[in-house]
Amino acid sequence: MSRTLLAVAAIALENGPDKDQAIAALLHDAVEDQGGLPHLAAILARYGDGV
Repeated sequence: MSRTLLAVAAIALENGPDKDQAIAALLHDAVEDQGGLPHLAAILARYGDGV
């Protein structure tokens, strides 16, 4: 996991997110950087619409 992803998650966590927001912060570029729509489908299946 890149330091940038961790930095974004840290910023989110400092501002009191719920669990879904913290996960979304970690995954915010996952679809764009790691596989497009198939990866989005996997994220939705695993984490649900809230993320």
